[in-house]
Amino acid sequence: MTSGRSWLLVVALACACPWVPVPVSAADKTAQAAEKTAATAKVAYEKGDFENAARLFYQAWQLQPAEGGWLYSSARACHKAGLFDDAAQRYETFLANPKGAADKVAQARGHLDDVQRERVKGLLRRAQEAPDPSLGYRHAAAAARILPDDLRVWVIAAELADKGGMGPEAVAAYREVLRLTTSDSAEARAALRRLAALGASNADAEAQRQQREREKAAEIERQRADDARKAELAAKESAEREREAAKAQAERDRQAAQEQAQRDRQATETAQAERAARDKADKDRREREVADKERMAPVERAATDPPKRKLVEYDLSGADGPGFAWGPLATVLGGAALAGIGSYWLVGAAADEADLRKQTWGVVEANPKAYISMGYLEAQTKARSIGERKAVGWSLAGTGGAALVAGGLWWLLRDSGPKPPVAWVAPLEDGAQLWWAGQW
Repeated sequence: MTSGRSWLLVVALACACPWVPVPVSAADKTAQAAEKTAATAKVAYEKGDFENAARLFYQAWQLQPAEGGWLYSSARACHKAGLFDDAAQRYETFLANPKGAADKVAQARGHLDDVQRERVKGLLRRAQEAPDPSLGYRHAAAAARILPDDLRVWVIAAELADKGGMGPEAVAAYREVLRLTTSDSAEARAALRRLAALGASNADAEAQRQQREREKAAEIERQRADDARKAELAAKESAEREREAAKAQAERDRQAAQEQAQRDRQATETAQAERAARDKADKDRREREVADKERMAPVERAATDPPKRKLVEYDLSGADGPGFAWGPLATVLGGAALAGIGSYWLVGAAADEADLRKQTWGVVEANPKAYISMGYLEAQTKARSIGERKAVGWSLAGTGGAALVAGGLWWLLRDSGPKPPVAWVAPLEDGAQLWWAGQW
């Protein structure tokens, strides 16, 4: 039996082994922290707390730079919060390396254009509100660097530079205006007049315009090549991620199949062990039942004819009496004696206390001007003696009462088992007998 229990314990420990927790690596902890931060950011974004959402999405992306979608979400939150400078920077960072969110590239570009226009609006507003034209030109020049092909930006920049006496800056801005307009437009005619007034050559402006058109075309071509390269890189990364995901899934499936097979084997072994234990327990029980029947057969045969119950007789005459329960009786008598002594002490103490009160306060109550003959020390000594006797009296009375109750209960409960039938016999003077019979 002991060996069987030991074997079951070994099987139980083996079942617990596959579920031993594996220590979490630092990379897993970082990934979990990033996921938790991103989840908090999403809740803040849905509640309209865009500044907090932008900060949390950016923190999550810093923990996991491969999740470009979080950087895109941070830029969108900045955009909605009106933080256009931060939004532009994060859109540009995302477009430079859109890992994990290549499908957001087109949207990011459109949003970046909107952000740049908002930035330009703010700069132009500050440029036109600036008290000094030279300061306003700097704002307009910053807007022109953001949108170099916006005609309105260059017109405002040229006018502010011209008003501020910034000749070279005004000439450069007017030439940009000529580059962005046709020769018969009002802006072009005004730019030509101001260039002539500033002593600048139109030929230089035309050459510069053509050069910039070539540079723009080359920039467009270069941008297309960069887009194609990024798209190819994103496709390669996506294919690599899919391969890694498929490989990881296959590994997980294989491990799951192995664990399931291990669990099935352990369940089968456990079931077999339990079945063997039940069979052995049933066999042992049957053997015990057979042995008990063989051992109890003589007793059962002897108990077939049970003996008749004998009537117990007691003679109450005193010669052959049933006796007394001396323990309960002594307890009751002792308790009664103690209670009587205690009561005697209490009565005596009460009488002395009444007499002492009569000799002290009673004199004053009868005649407030009377003199108390008993001294204070004598009265205090008598009062202390009376108190001690009262304490002794209460102790004896309480102890006697408790003993009296305990003796009575002892008498009633001295034998709680079944009683045989009993008959009491008392002889009378004329030779007859008086019988009482009963069963407790």
